[in-house]
Amino acid sequence: MSLPTPTYPATASIEHDHLVSGWRLLLAIALMLVLGAGAGILTWGIVQTISPSWTTTVDFVVLVVAEVYAAVLGALLLAFGGVVGVRDRLGFRFTSGRDLLQAVGLNIVALLAALLFYVLFTPIFGPPLSIAIPVLKSVTDVTRLPQADLLTLALIFGRVLVLVPLAEELFFRGALYGWLRRYLPALPTILLTAVLFGFEHIAWGVPMPRLFFLVPLAVVYGVATGWVRERTGSTLNTAVMHVVVDAALLIGASLLILG
Repeated sequence: MSLPTPTYPATASIEHDHLVSGWRLLLAIALMLVLGAGAGILTWGIVQTISPSWTTTVDFVVLVVAEVYAAVLGALLLAFGGVVGVRDRLGFRFTSGRDLLQAVGLNIVALLAALLFYVLFTPIFGPPLSIAIPVLKSVTDVTRLPQADLLTLALIFGRVLVLVPLAEELFFRGALYGWLRRYLPALPTILLTAVLFGFEHIAWGVPMPRLFFLVPLAVVYGVATGWVRERTGSTLNTAVMHVVVDAALLIGASLLILG
């Protein structure tokens, strides 16, 4: 399988895009752990001091999860040299409107491929729709929406539409992809990052085999975004794809579960 030659904009640096050093990647991961744990512990301590009962609320859970993704973003910014480093080393830049439209259109192809997979593997997972409902209840915020106040809604939509797409794309299609691409051709790099991205979406808290229900969708999506990363050199394009998918999942879950 051959991939089209990447079409980078004139200002892009191919050397930077494909030369994410191992020490920067390790630094980013270490900072993620430190900042994420630190933010969670600090928030818990403050809440315990001011209003201990708030630690059992939906607001607290949503806040801590948002802080974890914010910590991932902060770690990547620190490890790769701020906004300029993220642009040059992780490819977070605008390439063209055409690239963006093609990337979003590719989401439809990826979704159809994932649906075909679920139909073929119905004997393993069960009927896709009946399995999707309990899984989406577990992994999305849809069950929190009816009781959510303004703060919780802001945190939920801010995380879904901003924090999660940026954090996951800059890590998987930015840092990890850039480091692997130093040593591997495009296809193995795309597949490896897609598989790792897929297993990051294991639905903890639901029984087997539903535990892995979202993995095929994430892997297919990971291949699509990896291809876009390789072709355009941009993680902005893949982040927009991610926003569309996550928003569609939240809307779909709302219609299935609340509608």
